Parts: sequence; structure tokens; C-alpha cells
Amino acid sequence: MSHITLTPLVGQAAIRIQISPPKTVVDDNYVPGPTFDDLADYGFVGGTPGFAFGLGANAITFTRQVGTAIGDGFSRSLTGLTPGIETTVEFSASRTGSATGWSVVADGYGAPQLFAPITSVVTFTYTFTPTSSTATINLVVTQAPASGYVMNLHTFKVYQGEADLPGTPADWHLDTLTRSDANGTVPVRLPVGFDLSDGLLVHDDAENALTGIIQYTAVVRYLATSTTAVYTGQIDTTGLWSHYYIAPAVLPALRSSVSLVETYDAESRSSSTVFDIIGRQDPLVSIGVQRTRIGTLRAWCDDYSVAQDVRRTAGRGQALMLRQPDYEGLDMYFVVTSARVGQYQENTPTRRWYVDVAFTEVRRPDAPLLGAVDWNFEESSERNATFYNSLQEFPTFLDLKIGPVSG
Repeated sequence: MSHITLTPLVGQAAIRIQISPPKTVVDDNYVPGPTFDDLADYGFVGGTPGFAFGLGANAITFTRQVGTAIGDGFSRSLTGLTPGIETTVEFSASRTGSATGWSVVADGYGAPQLFAPITSVVTFTYTFTPTSSTATINLVVTQAPASGYVMNLHTFKVYQGEADLPGTPADWHLDTLTRSDANGTVPVRLPVGFDLSDGLLVHDDAENALTGIIQYTAVVRYLATSTTAVYTGQIDTTGLWSHYYIAPAVLPALRSSVSLVETYDAESRSSSTVFDIIGRQDPLVSIGVQRTRIGTLRAWCDDYSVAQDVRRTAGRGQALMLRQPDYEGLDMYFVVTSARVGQYQENTPTRRWYVDVAFTEVRRPDAPLLGAVDWNFEESSERNATFYNSLQEFPTFLDLKIGPVSG
């Protein structure tokens, strides 16, 4: 079962990563106690005279007053199953009286499995592999003597996925999430506090390369025992994107789309130092590494408003990110040392605008993305009652999207 689903967001030049739980809950409607809301959803199996089916103090109760009936119980229809994926029914039961136990079977999937619950609550599991998206689970009492019995079903849950993994989806947390693409293998940056929620995570990654095969690897952990599971997924993005993008590294999703980057010129200077020594034929050399790129580029924009947006982004005093689909190795993180807006010197009705940028490449940021996980429109309205108040705290939409850095 694939636990990573990757969806290209073509208009945003991003990839939506969805991590599903180690166990996918198919059915978990049972709530122990006297108010079982969807009791009517369960069908009856058996139900010969003297049989009662209802709610006890802590469970669904099956009561046989007289007779030796076989097969009293209930059935549950399941939908949304993934064919070919191991499916596990997990339930707990107890009894009073002398009923021999439970028979559990999914219609059409082999012989029943038998369980013999005792007076205390005991948990049982039944596993089968469906061949379609639907199946019906029957839980029935195998046989009871004339003295009658009471069988209590305390919990009922159905999983698909790795049935041997411990806990429930809520017990699992994200350990690491990495991306491998044309720019290397690096951790996917997330906002502070981002984690699985009931085993599920959805994140739009906007730092991916814009061409080639991209692979994501997630390691999830069950904290109680430190058990880990590793999931991978990959997607071919070749041909999906044609534009170039410049974005703030603190929030790459807020990127500016430019038609083309041209007149790119860059150099990488050496950090080596050479000393001329008097009376010595060869210099004294301190060998250093090659530094990151410095240079200039011209970004062509569809109109003046886009050019102004790029200029404002460049002037925020933050590291930026360049992503493009044409040349492996051209992508970079950089700071701007100068930016100039100009226009194509052609007297035509529609003029083209460009931004000349002088840049210095910097290392990839490793800090979390800015913006609180729970920052949304409701939180914004509670923080600032009017748009005017909001504008005083957040001068641009980027500031508003990031949200309060603290407090």
C-alpha cells in the first residue's frame, strides 16, 4: 500500500505530498458506552426467538434467553477498501453465561475464524485480503446452551495496511521527510510544529526541482516502542513547468513567475590565498575551497506589475530561491546586492519588462518555514479586527501569509 501520494500543482510549481497512516482506518464508528449513534447501520444475523440485540452499559449486547441457537450476532458492510491490501478487523468482547465464543468471517473470503472470549474483555483480530472495494463482516455467536448467555461487543475497528504495526494512526509521528531531485537529497522544510495528525500529513512542497524524477522518503515513528516505518514515492515532473520562479526562501510558496531568465553571468571565486615571499621562487599558498556563485541575471516579466513584485521580493532583505526547468545545477538560493527594473526598448503597444539582479549565492536554508501551523483567516481576524489594523502589522500579503513571528 502506497503511503505517499504525490500530486503536481502545476499552477503553483509545487508538489503536494500526502502521507497516509501506517494503518488506514476503514471503520471506527464504535464508541463504547450507552450512546452508540449508528447502531442502525449494523445488520442482524440470526435473531431467532429469544434473541435480543441492544446496548449495554459499555457495549453492544447480544442476549439469548432460551434455546440452542447458532449464529446470533450482527453484520457490518464495509466500503472504500483497497483491493489486494491486507485488512484487519480488530474487536474486543466479553461474555456472561456459557456461550462458546465468536465466529468471525468476511463474506466470500474463506472459512470463519473462531474466538472464545472469557468474562473479562479480550481483544481479537481477524485478517483477510479483499478483492473488491466492498466486503461484509459477520460476527456471530457460535452456539449457546438452553440456559442462555450474554455476549458483549466492546470495540470494533477495521484497518487496511500493515496490520503487524503497533498502535493506532494517532500514535505515529513524522521522524524525517526527505526529497531527492536534480538539486540533491535534502530534508523537506516544514513549518514549526508540523507533524502527522491521526497518521495523516498534507504539505505543498515548493522547493522541488522543476524537472526530472523527484523522490520523497518519509520515516514515521511509533513513539511508545520507537518502531519505525519507511515510505517512499516518486514522480516524474519533466515537461510540467516552463516558467522560471523567484521566491522568498522563508515561504517558497509565495513565488513570482517570470517568463525567462537570460544574460545569466556568474563566477565562483576561490578562497585560496597566495603570498609572495622575498627570495623564494614559488609563492606560499593557503589552499581554500571554491566559493559560491556571484553574478548577474536578467528576469523577463509578463508585465510591469510582475516586475515590481520581483523587485519588492528582492528588496525584502531575505534569501531568495531560483527554480527553473531547463538546466540542471542552475537552481540556487541567493541574496540580492542590487535590483533594477527596465523595459525592452521597442516602441510597441505591449512593452516587456525585466529585472536585472546582482546576486550572491548562499547555502540552502535549514531553518523551518515561517508561519505558524494554525495561522489562518480566523486567527488573523481575532488578532486584528479590521483590515487597517492588519495592514499596520503586516504591510504586504507575504507578511500576512507568514503571520506573526512571535507572540
